[in-house]
Amino acid sequence: MKTERHGQRRTGRPAIAAIALAGLATSALAIDDYDTEEWPVILQWFETPWSQMERRAQDVFVSGYGGMWMPNPTRGDSDGSTGYDPLDRFDFGGPGFSLSTAFGTQDTWTAMVEQMSGFDLQIYPDAILNHNSGRNGSAFRQQQGGWPGFWMNPDDPPVDKGVGDDWGDFRDGGGSGDIFGDLVGLIDIAHETNFQFIRQPVSAGDPNNIPAGTLYNIPNADNIKFYPDDDATGRSVTNPGTSRHPGTSNFTWYPWNADDPSTGDPVLENATGYLMRWARWMIEVQGADGFRLDAAKHVESFFWDTFYDSALHEARITPDGRRVNPFSFGESVSSNQFIFDNYVRRDAFAFRDTLDVSGAGDMRNLLNNPFGTSWQTVLNSHIDNTNDGFNNGNLGVNHIFSHDNGTVGDGSQPPVPNHKQQGWPFHAYLLMRPGPAIVYLNHFAIARPANGFWPRSGTNTALGFDPDPNQNGVLEVAEAVENTLVTDLVNLRTQYARGQFRPLNFTDFTNPSLDDVIVFERTTPIQNGGATWPDDYSSNVLTAVNKRYDSGIDVRNVRTSFPVGTRLHELTGNAMDPVVDPTDAIPDVITVGASQRVTISIPRNNTGGTETNRGYVVYGPALPTGAVTLTEGGAPLGTLPADPTATPWGLRRQHDVQVVTGDSFTIQLDTDTGDALDPFAQDDDAVFRIDAGYFDWNSDGSVDHDNTAGRDRAGFENFNDVRLPAIVSGGTTGQYRQTIDATQLDDGYHYLTVRAFRARNPAEGEIWREFRIPIYVDQAGPVIELEDPGAIAGPQETFRVFVDPTATEVHMFWNLSAAFDPLDETDIFTRATQFDRYTFDKNLDIGTAGCGELTVVAYERSGNASVTRVQIGGCNGDVTTDGTGNGIPDCQITLSDFSYYLNRWAGNFPDADITTTGVCDYGNGGDGIDLSDFSCYLSTWAGGCP
Repeated sequence: MKTERHGQRRTGRPAIAAIALAGLATSALAIDDYDTEEWPVILQWFETPWSQMERRAQDVFVSGYGGMWMPNPTRGDSDGSTGYDPLDRFDFGGPGFSLSTAFGTQDTWTAMVEQMSGFDLQIYPDAILNHNSGRNGSAFRQQQGGWPGFWMNPDDPPVDKGVGDDWGDFRDGGGSGDIFGDLVGLIDIAHETNFQFIRQPVSAGDPNNIPAGTLYNIPNADNIKFYPDDDATGRSVTNPGTSRHPGTSNFTWYPWNADDPSTGDPVLENATGYLMRWARWMIEVQGADGFRLDAAKHVESFFWDTFYDSALHEARITPDGRRVNPFSFGESVSSNQFIFDNYVRRDAFAFRDTLDVSGAGDMRNLLNNPFGTSWQTVLNSHIDNTNDGFNNGNLGVNHIFSHDNGTVGDGSQPPVPNHKQQGWPFHAYLLMRPGPAIVYLNHFAIARPANGFWPRSGTNTALGFDPDPNQNGVLEVAEAVENTLVTDLVNLRTQYARGQFRPLNFTDFTNPSLDDVIVFERTTPIQNGGATWPDDYSSNVLTAVNKRYDSGIDVRNVRTSFPVGTRLHELTGNAMDPVVDPTDAIPDVITVGASQRVTISIPRNNTGGTETNRGYVVYGPALPTGAVTLTEGGAPLGTLPADPTATPWGLRRQHDVQVVTGDSFTIQLDTDTGDALDPFAQDDDAVFRIDAGYFDWNSDGSVDHDNTAGRDRAGFENFNDVRLPAIVSGGTTGQYRQTIDATQLDDGYHYLTVRAFRARNPAEGEIWREFRIPIYVDQAGPVIELEDPGAIAGPQETFRVFVDPTATEVHMFWNLSAAFDPLDETDIFTRATQFDRYTFDKNLDIGTAGCGELTVVAYERSGNASVTRVQIGGCNGDVTTDGTGNGIPDCQITLSDFSYYLNRWAGNFPDADITTTGVCDYGNGGDGIDLSDFSCYLSTWAGGCP
């Protein structure tokens, strides 16, 4: 078989390191502060296949999210599993209806993670480490092998197990309480057991193998890829222990070999070691950045402190190459103090936090029963108070909704939430306060059995799109419209919300109550140590949220830390919206008065009987305005348009993407003042980043801003071609320009972020205007590689090709005459079927010759295409059939082959170009038709056909 063009499959992130289990020991509980800059918002995205997440990555990027929590990707034990009943943790599914998971396959997962990590979106899958699927002690289940990687201690012959029997790696089901009882009937793993096996057997007959069943735990040579390479250089880890579990413990981690997975070394391990190896494999091979830890309080804390934390210590590699502790956050439904005392660890060795379940519950109470509780209740209930008595963002992961406690639903198929149920004003509070924050989206894109578990509904507008604007409970394609209320808040958080959280209601002499309205600022101390509020602080943004649903406006007069005379603009658009504020009672701009006080009008969530669900305002200093333009040779880039409105809600890509086709392109930022009456509403600097950053795009010899620059600039580059800040030029406009070498970018999607900073004093916190622009680099058609079909006998043959990530459509032809342009011949009948993310299949009529030419056309989303011709059987010199000059081989060399090529060469036909820089390179050519092509063919023809 000969191929004119060879491609390669793109794989996931590089494999880095593996694990080996050491003995039981343990770590000093300490809680450090979060970064002073704000955390990126995490999108909890459920009920969407990995493939659709991948194709909508541009929407996630433009919407401003920096992290994503998704379901457990591994195979479950139920039909259409949501991932909470794990069967085989190392199986992500394969192609075919019966083999894939509800979310996709290993390849679709890999492609999705690669696309999201392209702009440094942090990936947090659910980790299910407390249990496997539903308890089943039947003799039949034991004969099958129980669960992959786990031992049930079956009798010989197996008999049904019950309470009081020995279940091997599991508890017997007779226990109770958080630790020893089964959670909703799911079989509980006994992490303290120490049965040593090779738990993913590779070689049959090894006495250390976990006993095989008829279905599971059967030796398989392919299992070698799940093990690290013990012959490589190991990395020693010493866990210092915690106050809960004092004493050090030592581990050695070895790397997985991404280039040659067959170098893995199976090791003896117990059930805990198996789970540790899975956790590290997820980070180092599968591209996860951390985990949401399901049912964390149902696992004894020694497992987390000693083993889990040791497995993940410095396992994540940042875009600039540093080793750091992955971020994890647990689910524990208990008192804040109990969770803090037992299930949080934030010291130099580990980075493990918890969901703020209590605070989320009281925010939902505030939404669903606004007259039954108050903002004071919410402030008091946050777990953030527990470690130091303050709501300062250094403890707890904030959210309102989740799959367990969503907008609507009860575990069965949920209805579509209306606008009130989505809690937009409460998201203003959530997103503008400090600490990690989660917005939950359920896309209803997974078909589930009627009697199965359905995650509850989320915030449908989480990606800037409203599938049900008329609130009729039906997701009508034709009705879907843009709705950026939530994504506007996500981006305002990025641009403004940094510094300390300070509620201001107490400064209102007339109405200091927190019953209905909360007013708070995010403010930065402008001196080191001994800062007194408000004199030694500088505010960044002011937020007010109203929980009332009767009609009206509430007014508060509060003291801030903004300097007197600062002009504050309402940033959400609510003050300028004729539905929210038909009488212009809410000022578009307020000026900070004497004693740093402002009078702020906060709309209720109802205006004149119309429910707006927009009872919030956000005020901040004006940012520089402007626009980013991308050009090639002075001309604007072309675009890939957003999906048409007829595209279903869960599949519809909402944003245009600019297309780069040349070897270089230019980024230009033109700025203008954001407020003609504000002398600081201009830019004093601007920076840019492509993808995850940390690359020398301006060719000045280094990355301009390393990780010590803080979240506002880390990984970004300066504009070096032109750098004229408005504040320096003396005018009201600024300009920045940088030419980018596009050959440094792979074909496919890329992500440009530009930040223009408001002029501020050095001691003040930086705030900026951010532009996010997705780009598609399209310099060549997709690369394909044919899976060797071996001998072909006809009359039909199924061919499979591997494609690079840019290919979206493939067509195949057998013995297509050279007289036809393959691009003109593609139609629905020549189209191949996508088998998996990187593979396409097609069955073709091939006759009985046993050789011929396969022509493959691969298209990408831009419409660009590649044509690849593959000679199967025969040889390069064989170009005719039975003496007919048609360019189709017949497995033999004759004079007619020479005559046919001579005519093509003399006629200067493109298919006669068979050399590259004078070297025979059939099918690729590229150096023009000259004597070297004739010489190449002559020598080939003279050699005959083997």
